[in-house]
Amino acid sequence: MYKKSIFFLGFLLLIVFFLSCAKEEKKGRSLTKIESKDRRPQAVIKDFYRSNFFGKTLQWEVTGKEALIFNGGKKIVIQNSVLTFYQKKEGERGKITVAAPKALVFLKGGVPEKIEAKGGVKLLYNQELAVETPSAVYLFKKKIVKGREKVTVHHKLAYIKGVGFRANLNTLTINLLSKVYSVIKTAK
Repeated sequence: MYKKSIFFLGFLLLIVFFLSCAKEEKKGRSLTKIESKDRRPQAVIKDFYRSNFFGKTLQWEVTGKEALIFNGGKKIVIQNSVLTFYQKKEGERGKITVAAPKALVFLKGGVPEKIEAKGGVKLLYNQELAVETPSAVYLFKKKIVKGREKVTVHHKLAYIKGVGFRANLNTLTINLLSKVYSVIKTAK
């Protein structure tokens, strides 16, 4: 009797072991299918361009060397991206440019919600003021560019460093969030 129960217990443990191995193998396969499906773009567009008009006035435009479209057009990866905003009242003086080697655009219903720019982002205000940071996020509804990493602001009369920033494109203001260091140059 004792030998039968040990044999039966060993047999049950062997079955449980094989079932758990089969279950782990299925989990691994399903994960790789999901990952590989998301990594392939549905479309590739060379010399990407997209713009938005309000009436006859150009509000913003996005250009890039190449765009990869994912998730049925809900996510676009743009290489060498340049995002330009135009302030109606200011004309060319009201031009704000965000340039980055790589940008990830999230769309909802074909309308951009936010853009995550990475790889050395440069924000130019009217070609007079430059903000440099490793990465930044642009929120379309709020018209705000923000970042959490080190930031450097360059102007012909000032040089400012800090950590984290928030740039409001409506009011044309930049707030550095912490560890601010500034150097102000005098005119010669």
